[in-house]
Amino acid sequence: RFHPIEPPPKSLADRLRFVLRFTRNATMSDSQCTTYLSTNGEMNAQLFENSLDCIKIIDTDGYITVVNPGAVEALQLGAVGDICGELWPALWPEESRATVLDAIARGFRGERVQFAAFCPTAKGSPRWWDVVVSPVRNGNGSVSTLMAVAAMNG
Repeated sequence: RFHPIEPPPKSLADRLRFVLRFTRNATMSDSQCTTYLSTNGEMNAQLFENSLDCIKIIDTDGYITVVNPGAVEALQLGAVGDICGELWPALWPEESRATVLDAIARGFRGERVQFAAFCPTAKGSPRWWDVVVSPVRNGNGSVSTLMAVAAMNG
């Protein structure tokens, strides 16, 4: 389980390198990350950074390891690191939690899962979310993390 001791890196390249180490292949070296970033990184960085959707990387224990800036706005957080290290299902109200737990279990079995559920923002604003949970495979083909993308519904 990953619990950040400090907030995620601030520079775009360092943040992507951080994400790659946990989502693509946990054994990816810095030089491999640099090569990947030089060939695909700028587009991936822009997609991650500029998406208005709430993007979270979830580890095998259900903890949030990384969020994009769109999540800060959508969830009305104070900063990117506010929910890193938090158990993702615990952030959902009781009536939505079983759906989230099911999506995590199915995602780690390799399924892509979609659901709609209610969850208020950090400031208590009511929101319905359309969520897609996708498995992220490591270099061995095993599911190493999940990517949850949530868009406000309405």
